[in-house]
Amino acid sequence: VNKSLKGKWASLACHETGSLVVQHAFENLEAEAKDGIVDELINNGPAVFAEVAKNQWGSYCIQHILEHGSEKHRTQTLQHLLDGLLDFATSEQGAKSVTKALKEGGKTTLNKIVERMCEPANGWVDVSFSLTFSFSSLRFRAYPPSPLPLR
Repeated sequence: VNKSLKGKWASLACHETGSLVVQHAFENLEAEAKDGIVDELINNGPAVFAEVAKNQWGSYCIQHILEHGSEKHRTQTLQHLLDGLLDFATSEQGAKSVTKALKEGGKTTLNKIVERMCEPANGWVDVSFSLTFSFSSLRFRAYPPSPLPLR
């Protein structure tokens, strides 16, 4: 199956049933076979990654990599999300992948995202007004605030 779908995994990930096939492959194939599939999703350039990450079904595959992938694949996926953070943050499905990265990556990932947002760039005002992404809501979903002590 893996050989017959070589070169088609990213496209398959962007369909309802195909996304389930890809996730099943992630969970059940040997590491070498799985690596080839993940590479097709995250190492075929930023356009392919963005197509998958911002797709209703493909975003589940990206989230699956962030949650269950190897350290190498999680790092590569996070780097793609950081590189296109404005684009992903203002996309409903992309924001879900950013949220998953925050939940799975802990404070290190949070710091990387904050650093990225602090870089001089046009468009960050769009993020703050975006209905699909609110950094503060992501922060609270990833790290619920501790109760404040009463004075």
